[in-house]
Amino acid sequence: MNWRIKAGIVSGWGILQIISLISCAKNEAPLPKPLFQSNTGRWTASLYVPEDEPASVGSYTIVISAAGKEVQRIASNRDGTVIQMWIVDLARDGITDIVVWTQSTGSGSYGVLDLYQHTKGKFISMPMHDLEESHLIGYNGHDTYTIENDKILRAFPVYEEGDVNAEPTGGVRKLEYDLQKAFWISIE
Repeated sequence: MNWRIKAGIVSGWGILQIISLISCAKNEAPLPKPLFQSNTGRWTASLYVPEDEPASVGSYTIVISAAGKEVQRIASNRDGTVIQMWIVDLARDGITDIVVWTQSTGSGSYGVLDLYQHTKGKFISMPMHDLEESHLIGYNGHDTYTIENDKILRAFPVYEEGDVNAEPTGGVRKLEYDLQKAFWISIE
């Protein structure tokens, strides 16, 4: 065999080895540990926040898998820290929802929910209604959210006139989100 042909084969093989190593390195690089992971049996949702971003502002990515295979990625901006993520069927209608709770930094610690609903083969962002005017009386943030019996519950301290941020005296307002009517309802 001609030395030029041998050199060409060796050079070609070396390039293939380099490409293969780069490809393997890309494919084998593990994702960082998810900040939150939740599943329903059919779906697994893993939420990641880039490690190089500040906690107070940035983005998050949700990787959604079915049967161990990634089917969708959702990227979103955030104004605050991700506190929790749930994957549930809020309307108990067989449609899966993903809910992400973020909380702003600062004295108000205002809570925000992002809702994604499985529609037409993919998860899409769904708008959530703001608080009603009657709910805003005495509202100064410090929201907490839970999901119980497939319902979103929200609670926050009520501030009376003259209260300081750290010492609300008006009790706690509790609300439930009505997904069908898309608004918050007072409970208790």
